[in-house]
Amino acid sequence: MLIGIDASRADAAQPTGIERLSQAWIEALTRAAPQHRFRLYHRRQLNGDHLPHVEHRLLRPPRLWTQIGLAHELVFHPPEALFVPGHVMPWTAALPPVRTRTRLVAAAHDLGYRHFPYAHPPLQRFYLELGTWFSVRVAHAVITISNATKHDLIRYYGVPARRIYVAHPALLPAVPLSETDAARALLRLSLVPDRFVLHVGTRHPRKNLRRLLIAWARSGLGREYALVLAGASGWGGEDLEAVTRNYHIQDSVRIINYVDEQTKWALLRNARAYVLPSLAEGFGLPLLEAQSVGLPIACSRNAALPEVAGEGAAYFDPLDEGNIAEVLCAVTRDTQTRRQLREAGYRNVQRFSWEASARVILSAILGEEADAG
Repeated sequence: MLIGIDASRADAAQPTGIERLSQAWIEALTRAAPQHRFRLYHRRQLNGDHLPHVEHRLLRPPRLWTQIGLAHELVFHPPEALFVPGHVMPWTAALPPVRTRTRLVAAAHDLGYRHFPYAHPPLQRFYLELGTWFSVRVAHAVITISNATKHDLIRYYGVPARRIYVAHPALLPAVPLSETDAARALLRLSLVPDRFVLHVGTRHPRKNLRRLLIAWARSGLGREYALVLAGASGWGGEDLEAVTRNYHIQDSVRIINYVDEQTKWALLRNARAYVLPSLAEGFGLPLLEAQSVGLPIACSRNAALPEVAGEGAAYFDPLDEGNIAEVLCAVTRDTQTRRQLREAGYRNVQRFSWEASARVILSAILGEEADAG
């Protein structure tokens, strides 16, 4: 079978969650199924691997890439199946001739805009709503990254369970990093090992960082530790620096822009604890990364996060700053809690593998029966 894959999200120069997930899925799929041929559609020229059963195709234009470039390709050079891991389906996917000759597989990562609409700008919320509605309507199968998102698709869009395949992501390989390089990264950021609590992620309103800062002020942890928020500034326009000044915690909070993989792993390996206060996440790859290096985790008790972190996290209500502060203190100061979470985290990471995820996606592409769970 000739399987086309939208690889545009895997091409990002500064990859975040969905981009890294798309890249890992593509690598796992092409290696797990050498009996099939793959055609990867790119937005920009890459020096990727050259497996004999993998073809790389550069599409133009760079703007409106999906709805012009990929849409044209689907009509005039159709694969037998098309998997779109991180974008909406091209509009030509709705054409009856296209749906007849090409099996269409979409991905839906999370429906946080349904649960917390105020955490998304109106225009983006409209785009997410329209894009998800269209993709799950035209697709023959839908990939989700958690059972939580699967149930949301059934609830909000009426997608039949038989068309939904849950392909849990797994831990991405850590970049090689010597102790010397890690120490240099911390020195460059003026951080002391084991004296900071870490959060990594793009700064969107749904990441709930304002409440985290208020909880940090209430916890009193700033007298001993720093809170590090690492990640690019996203939409929403939240002035987190102003929040730190209003609550007089500016001396104990470090807000750092996008960090590369090497710096991220230097932070993970030297943090005291990890915190993820999100209002909604489709999965939460940083949880597995933190667990893999033995970090105790303080985490929201909502959406897919308990499904991912399992027993390797202490949970809080993300809308309750007092509860966040209480759990932060436990994972930072309580020796027994920290030991239990560390051991449970190591075990939890082993539940996930890219091979298993690729097998689920391949089943969706081939039209095999979905798991009813």
